[in-house]
Amino acid sequence: MHADFNKVWLHTGKRDFEEAQNHINFVCKQIKESQMFHFLDLVPNEYWRILLFKDTYNFGGVKESQSDRCTTVWNISKHLPEALQGEFRRLVGEYLLKVYRFHEKKKQEEFTAEATQVEDIIMAMQDSPAKPKSGKAIQEPV
Repeated sequence: MHADFNKVWLHTGKRDFEEAQNHINFVCKQIKESQMFHFLDLVPNEYWRILLFKDTYNFGGVKESQSDRCTTVWNISKHLPEALQGEFRRLVGEYLLKVYRFHEKKKQEEFTAEATQVEDIIMAMQDSPAKPKSGKAIQEPV
């Protein structure tokens, strides 16, 4: 978490956007209900899928609204020689995109594995012999 007079940056630890959004809304509601902070107007305006954060002048990541590209602000790069500034921003952006794509691939693989398990359970249930609805075993005459 990082806060200044204009912004609050909050890490939810959630991997799913809807879960993160619900968590942020819950936190904002809890803060507003507190008598000490009821005058604050907290409005979430950006969600990040991945964020590398040093401070408000040096950060980069992939926004939820622009998941196809990396957004970066690196004031620290201005302290490098001019010839290296662009290379620094490119390397950090490339790193962030690789980490983001790795996590997205891993999330997709987990989803696929869960779906396969559900399909296996359904198929196993369909293949098992039907039990009588009354719960009593039916004996066949010998």
